[in-house]
Amino acid sequence: MGFIQMKLPKRIKHKIENSKRNREAQANHEEWLQSQGLDNYTLKQRAKKFKGYDIPKYQSDPNQPKCGDKIPVGTGKKEEMRYSGKRKLLLEISPLVYFLLFLFVAFRYEVGCDWPTYREWYANFGIVGLGMELTFMNPTYWGIMKAMKSLDFSFPWLNVIYASIFFTTSWIFIRRQPDPLAVIILMFPLLIMNMPMSALRQAAAIGIIMVAYLAFIDKKLTKYIVLTILATLFHSSALIFVVLIPFVKGEVDYKKLITGGLLALPGIIALALSDLGQLAALRYVDTGYEAYGAVYRVGLLAISSLIFLLFFRKQWLKKYPKEYSLMMVGSSMMLVCFLSLSVSTIIGDRFAYYLIPLQAAFF
Repeated sequence: MGFIQMKLPKRIKHKIENSKRNREAQANHEEWLQSQGLDNYTLKQRAKKFKGYDIPKYQSDPNQPKCGDKIPVGTGKKEEMRYSGKRKLLLEISPLVYFLLFLFVAFRYEVGCDWPTYREWYANFGIVGLGMELTFMNPTYWGIMKAMKSLDFSFPWLNVIYASIFFTTSWIFIRRQPDPLAVIILMFPLLIMNMPMSALRQAAAIGIIMVAYLAFIDKKLTKYIVLTILATLFHSSALIFVVLIPFVKGEVDYKKLITGGLLALPGIIALALSDLGQLAALRYVDTGYEAYGAVYRVGLLAISSLIFLLFFRKQWLKKYPKEYSLMMVGSSMMLVCFLSLSVSTIIGDRFAYYLIPLQAAFF
């Protein structure tokens, strides 16, 4: 099989005549190209220095809805749902709600299971044997009562003073949360309706410990120690938070929790064998008294701690690294409170109230 060869037309090269006129025209053209920067030398130098065109900055119109050219496909990986933060749960009215709760608690009259006891202590203040042991265990309570007696205040003002302490200190903790009103709603039935409405001294201690939680988050060791001691002056049960001092500065994991628990064990034993521990055992252990509802309150704390430790621990570390150590320690204490119910429901319930703010912050 052969190839078909076609006859190509002959190319005729027209050679420009080398005349004076043509040479002058060529010289004028070259001169014009140089003036315009289009001569061969200038173009070669420009090509060497050229690094590409600048990419324009494309910005979407904020007034238009977000859209794209991608076709949605159902088989793709689902993105994690995130709270936009634009609609907090009625964030603007949370201070007003908390102030109304303060008025409700502070100006109650003959409401609360401890009302008759505190009124008797106030009426018989100074008489040995009628609440005078509180002057040594809780000197701040003695100081407040002495000041009220000297100013001739009636007993209901004691509720106002202690409610002011609790609501002021607890608000410092609540306003640091992403959704303050949600925290108030969660704390209301379990904490606010129980502590400042009946247990005045422990309510003040809980409020101060809530501020100490913020010092723990901010890793301010001195402030945490001072606040813990101040809370202990209101109620001796706050002394248990001294065992958290080694965890303030460092990061917390399972190994450090176990090591810290073993190191704190001698201090806990010494506290149990001290006068305060013996007095607590005399009041709450094998006395026949039970804290009704303690199993449910402390049980909810235990469930919350297990949910955090098993499902949300790693997520919390990524999103809230500063609060992670406090939540790890708090979750461990919630489990310890649940185990302490076998010894005394009153002791477990008393310590559980300190941890309810952490439970509310978690949810």
